[in-house]
Amino acid sequence: MFTNAQIQARELILQNNEKRCRWCSSATTTVVASAAKARWVVASPKTRETSQLVSCFNCGVKYFTEPFSAKGFERMYSGYRDAKYQRRRHKYEPWYSKKINDAIGHSTEVLEVRRLHLEDLLNSAINPDGSKVSLKRVLDVGGDEGQFIPKLESITAKAVLEISGIKPVVGVEAINSWGDAGEFKPDFIMICHVLEHLENPLETVENASKILSTGGLLYIEIPLDGPSRIPKLFSSKFYNQYTKFLCRFPLLFICADLVGLVSRKFLGLPIWGSVIKQSEHINFFNEISITQVIEAMGFSQIIDSRYKPSSGVPVLDVSALGVLFRRN
Repeated sequence: MFTNAQIQARELILQNNEKRCRWCSSATTTVVASAAKARWVVASPKTRETSQLVSCFNCGVKYFTEPFSAKGFERMYSGYRDAKYQRRRHKYEPWYSKKINDAIGHSTEVLEVRRLHLEDLLNSAINPDGSKVSLKRVLDVGGDEGQFIPKLESITAKAVLEISGIKPVVGVEAINSWGDAGEFKPDFIMICHVLEHLENPLETVENASKILSTGGLLYIEIPLDGPSRIPKLFSSKFYNQYTKFLCRFPLLFICADLVGLVSRKFLGLPIWGSVIKQSEHINFFNEISITQVIEAMGFSQIIDSRYKPSSGVPVLDVSALGVLFRRN
């Protein structure tokens, strides 16, 4: 599932676990919580594999420091959101039902809301000369089957850069590498709900920047699901030991995980006794972190928008931020 280059990059991160921010590269990070890797991802539910959640004072991004193993990534993304995935995750997250899995991965309503939101954003975007933006060649990075690509009359070519090998929808070309993506010559690149999953999100945006010509557009969309408030207790040595203790007892871990899920949803912060869990989303961005870094790469922000696509399961609904940039 993963290339040798990706595996080597993951090992390099493990070997060089520096205190520099993985997004803006500043040396202004601080630990805000001890964390445990999701039980359905690790090799053994009783493993004491832990991580740390750090925050960058410079750009505001938060992220987990310890990468999953290559096998862990395969367990997490192989057959992503299919029935086997749901059952495997449900074993250690009993609340992760088939209904929830289908709402996240297969909801036609969410698909429609996300696609129409981007179409409206593009229709309202203006070029420097006052004319409306007109796109022709669109590349969706990590875009699954390409089903989120806008349906605009001006678009003549569509492609998706996706390593999973999934077959794209009719009319969308499958691309497997950034080299092929450069030959596609896109004038619009969209990276939606991808950066929060990556160990090196900066590399993805840098690759996009290299293949976009002057005037090309870049659209970044992220979920606004980051932990905004975390009590200092969670970064203490005591809580680190408590987290390791929970890892030894899967049933206790499930209870602490549920307490954390409920308290974050309804109180806006985790409470004592809960566990901070590293799962699929390993990075948490905000508008400042996205805009600051991408503008430093030579882009100008055109427009941004927040919206909340309904999933059909209200407790899962999370606001999303979309930012559209132009290559200078």
